[in-house]
Amino acid sequence: MKKLFLFRNVQVGSAKVSHGMAVGLPSLTGITGLASAFAADLARSMGLPPTALVNAGALLAFENYKLHEGYKKITEKDKSGAKLSTRALASAFASFTAHLLLEVEGVCEAADEALANMDLVERSRDVLRTLRLCGASLVDAPRPTSLNAQKIEDLGSERLAALAMLPARARVMVSATEVVEFMRERKLPLMEGLVAATLAPALRPAAFKTFFEDVMTEYGSEHQHTYGVVQDGYLLVGSADRFAHRADFHGRHLPVHVASATLTLVRLQMAASLRISPAFEDGVHPADLAFWRLQPYRGGYLCRPSL
Repeated sequence: MKKLFLFRNVQVGSAKVSHGMAVGLPSLTGITGLASAFAADLARSMGLPPTALVNAGALLAFENYKLHEGYKKITEKDKSGAKLSTRALASAFASFTAHLLLEVEGVCEAADEALANMDLVERSRDVLRTLRLCGASLVDAPRPTSLNAQKIEDLGSERLAALAMLPARARVMVSATEVVEFMRERKLPLMEGLVAATLAPALRPAAFKTFFEDVMTEYGSEHQHTYGVVQDGYLLVGSADRFAHRADFHGRHLPVHVASATLTLVRLQMAASLRISPAFEDGVHPADLAFWRLQPYRGGYLCRPSL
């Protein structure tokens, strides 16, 4: 069983939004990490093991977005763990009003029964208030908004009913990974393509200006919307030689692997335009491309739409 929680007008202050070559948006791993922690802590509050609920999809919409520069303290250590020095690393942060759709799914009969019968309004709000998004506290996190049963019936799903309740001008992070596949088909350099995607059309190099014009012509006008590069997950690149300081949900200190952060493209789309988008031929609604979950992929984890 799945249950969707809609939290509107959550104030987020100083979320870290710089990662790798990209600056400006929260990472998808930060969003899905928040959703996974929400599911685990909600399960605990219901008297269940933290693994009884999992994140089935997380959507982030935002308004009043303000970027500001800052620094992150980096402590360098030697192989034994002894502190060598401390330095300041330039970082970017953002404050904004967030609207969160967090979908949880029960993985056992007890969890399904609790989701169906337990009043989770106050419980879910209390859980959300203890969490952080990309290092930022969630201030004034409200009670979840009740989803109208008639609207769910009319629109066909909880997701579309919740989407209909988002402010029209709120921006939503939607998957644009198909554009990367188009770059591969054209044998264009991907890193340069990621940078070009974030530029205004007039500022793109000639080859990419032509590419994006072709993409818009061939695949539809939705590709005209703004793109952003975000951290998307990580791939394992080395063997484990240490163990994590933080225990997992089962209390185990798992091996720590050397990992490489991955990047992907998202498209920023207003909630109003997303609401009126027609469903794809296979019946999938474009809104489903805005719900994210962390999934295993080739020796690592990537954030992918939760269809």
